[in-house]
Amino acid sequence: MRSRTFIAIFLILSLLPALQMITGLVPVAPVNENRRLAAWPASLAPIDSIPRAASDWFNDHFGLRPLLIRLKTQIDYSVFRTSDRVLVGRDGWLFYRSTVNNEAPMVETMLASSKEADIVAGVRLFTEALHKAGIRSVLVINMMSDRFYADKLPAAAIRRPAHPRIDDLIAKLRLLPDVQLVDSFAILRETIKQRAVFHKTDFHWNDPAAFPVAEAIVDGMSKAEGLPQSAWKHKLEIQTMPSSGGIASFMPLFVPPSEQALMVKPNFTGPPGLVNSYDVGIFEQVTQATPGTPGYLPSTVFVGDSFLDGMIRAGIQSSFLATARARWKPDLKLSTIAENLPVGTRWCVIEFIEVNLTAMGAFADLDDVAKAARILERRGS
Repeated sequence: MRSRTFIAIFLILSLLPALQMITGLVPVAPVNENRRLAAWPASLAPIDSIPRAASDWFNDHFGLRPLLIRLKTQIDYSVFRTSDRVLVGRDGWLFYRSTVNNEAPMVETMLASSKEADIVAGVRLFTEALHKAGIRSVLVINMMSDRFYADKLPAAAIRRPAHPRIDDLIAKLRLLPDVQLVDSFAILRETIKQRAVFHKTDFHWNDPAAFPVAEAIVDGMSKAEGLPQSAWKHKLEIQTMPSSGGIASFMPLFVPPSEQALMVKPNFTGPPGLVNSYDVGIFEQVTQATPGTPGYLPSTVFVGDSFLDGMIRAGIQSSFLATARARWKPDLKLSTIAENLPVGTRWCVIEFIEVNLTAMGAFADLDDVAKAARILERRGS
């Protein structure tokens, strides 16, 4: 009798996925796997590829799969404090496994090669060409959360060297004559004495951490422009709100971890006559205010990654009469930026995080840097 009961239970459990696929009886929320699930094989596919394609499709779509994924992930997280994609740290801190264990060591290896010299040369040549065309440069390289919260990393994390090579790169870039380098690392090391500078459940710095870096950028530019006072006009006001960040979403749990995230209260206003436009050529946002309004900075191009978003939310654009913002993408070359600089551009603010291989690769591509310099030379003539 017991054997029949066991066989019946086993049979029911085996049939449940198929029944779910046919009936959809159990409502199951899909899992965001940050990838494209396998499609059913096309009718014109080669006959010998159909079995493999059908198997891939079934593996991605069998009934109750999202529920089973969540159950497995929940057990890993709650019982074993681990995850396939996430490093589960102390005190609720989460870190992308790929960023800490793959990308940071990859940058370390890259900079140990000749690429570091190429990056420095690329930044020098590009900023020199900008300067000759009447455009000044600001550079910001942002560090990742494990540089500030190494004590929260779990045992499975690969630790940084005592002196990461990215610090040497920044030291060499600081010596270049035609670029103002804003030391966000030093600013945040002071800020962390007062409050958290990164989200626990997200990859990014929080907006109140981006605030003093954005303010330092504007202060330096204002001084260089000879303004009687900084174009930065607003004070930091912090508000909190519940948030479950992007790293948490990489763990498809029944109840994702959350936090009381620090946010900037938007108490700033832009210059008079401000108009926003979106998706203008290579620029995802363009702003234009009344020309000649005193007390604001001139037309500026921002090139950055998702960390620049924090400075935007902190109000950096409110200090400028005109801005154009481009995002680092694999196909974005410095020559493309040079070709698309709006008429009247006076500054170029370049931001990227320390593991942004796309940005560093753009500067290391000396052939393209030379092309960008030729474009800028024609612009200035």
